[in-house]
Amino acid sequence: TNDAIFGAFIGYNQQRGNIVFGGELDYTISPIGFETFTETSLDNNIDIKARVGYAVGDILIYGVGGYSFVTLNDTELVPLSGFNFGAGIDYKIGDRFFVGAEYLVRSLSGEFPSNFFTNQLASTAKIRAGMTF
Repeated sequence: TNDAIFGAFIGYNQQRGNIVFGGELDYTISPIGFETFTETSLDNNIDIKARVGYAVGDILIYGVGGYSFVTLNDTELVPLSGFNFGAGIDYKIGDRFFVGAEYLVRSLSGEFPSNFFTNQLASTAKIRAGMTF
């Protein structure tokens, strides 16, 4: 669906010349809905990501890859997990703040009795804001 979702993230980055690499833990607070199954959502979305990027001036273009843990909220709660991958861009504002956008795809599978949601893709497009320390 095209619903608004909210979340929080924490991470650590190192920069060597123009190359930036690090890790991030991302938790989506709002449920992620489906277009065709309106009564079903993905809740408690946790994404663990490694990221590598290239910085040019105040802009960082990066790719991510990692693993996701989610709960399928249908007639019962079903844990799903799988690999994630995506890309994003951050723009530095001043010395300590940044804004950006990220697109992430999750390839999820799990033990669901009807196997209906096994091996499903769930994607999100996020607008992000953060502060560096």
